[in-house]
Amino acid sequence: MPLLDYLKMGWDDDTTAIELPVVFGMIGPAAIPAIAMFLAEPNAASYAAATAMAGLREIVDRHPTCRGACIEVLLKVLQPRVDADPTVNGFAIATLLDLEAAEAIEVMREAFRRKAVDITIAGDEEEVEIALGLRECRSILTPRYALSPWDWPARGQAGSQSQRPPPTPSPVSKVGRNDSCPCGSGKKFKKCCMT
Repeated sequence: MPLLDYLKMGWDDDTTAIELPVVFGMIGPAAIPAIAMFLAEPNAASYAAATAMAGLREIVDRHPTCRGACIEVLLKVLQPRVDADPTVNGFAIATLLDLEAAEAIEVMREAFRRKAVDITIAGDEEEVEIALGLRECRSILTPRYALSPWDWPARGQAGSQSQRPPPTPSPVSKVGRNDSCPCGSGKKFKKCCMT
């Protein structure tokens, strides 16, 4: 499909990311096999994969009967592979969240357990479970996500040599049975969300 070849050429701009998914949605079910083959290729650029996945979401929006087929394509992205890109897997999980694919939670959990998901995209396993309505609140503290260099604050005034170092992630600790519940209810964890 020429549109996917366009993505392979490395065009990374806002117009591509916004308009191509809409075009895939207008093409409809006929675009699903081509997108599936594109996403199965090793070393697909993460922005290109994200754009293709957004196309799957658009297809489902316009053709709801294609939801199952589009979810299957995304689940194949999450399968264990030597060349798996955590960023692409993060976009796959974000798209599954957009599709409210609670039925895909076991495959998503397995990807998180393999540490094959960039959690800065759709969140960690617990955030995904909460978003899908499978969990009410967190059992561990929310991880602190490190900012990428392009998100760092700009350097001071022109000529200034000061630069803020990247933040370090805080350690994630588990909530004990007798600790206060992280949901903020004031109850002990064992009497609140643990049950």
